[in-house]
Amino acid sequence: GKPITVRLRARGVTARIFAERVFHRTQRIIARKPSEGEKLEEIEIEMRVASGRGLARFILSWSPDVEVLAPEELRREIISAHGKALKNYESVLER
Repeated sequence: GKPITVRLRARGVTARIFAERVFHRTQRIIARKPSEGEKLEEIEIEMRVASGRGLARFILSWSPDVEVLAPEELRREIISAHGKALKNYESVLER
């Protein structure tokens, strides 16, 4: 896919993993917050990667601990995927 700049926020144990692992050569840490009381550790990373199904799958594989901050189009794509997944369980949730 077309190269895009992606910004992600990870929380909890996943934040620690994102701080220690390099998923792409362009990856860089933008911000990092330690845990405070009930608030989980957070990290924001940015990387320039190919857009497409592989990127969405990568992000979804870290759910629910990763949030897309940018670009907005990718954020909406991930929101939509989570919504479709939730619909698969609506009948279970209604019980």
